[in-house]
Amino acid sequence: MTLSINKVAEAITTILALEKTLESQEASICELEMQLHGRCVPDMVEFNLQLVDARSWCARTTDTLRRHRAALGMDEKANLAKMKKDIYLTVHLNACAVKTHIRDHLRQCKFELERLERSYRATVTGVLIVNLTHACTMTL
Repeated sequence: MTLSINKVAEAITTILALEKTLESQEASICELEMQLHGRCVPDMVEFNLQLVDARSWCARTTDTLRRHRAALGMDEKANLAKMKKDIYLTVHLNACAVKTHIRDHLRQCKFELERLERSYRATVTGVLIVNLTHACTMTL
């Protein structure tokens, strides 16, 4: 299967980006496991969900990377090996991996904040209902 030069370059860049993303995801999983071993986990259920989610993302990335590598021909694989040694590309992909890691962390923080806000609103609403009920019973 021969691909155009642009498609080959795009496929190789995608593979390199996936490899960096996979490294970042594995580092996140390792960080979560270290928190577990250090017993610094305030909510075990939430932590377990985060760990399962991180492992799921890592498995999907691994599968995608495997499929992309399998689609390469011999020339493309040689080109991939050559591009892995390119310092500029390596720095660029490291920056992309860091950006992806930060984006994932921000998304996680966003969901934690939303859950906290929902809990707060439910608590405030409950207090208001109790106060209103108390006020209504006092007037009767």
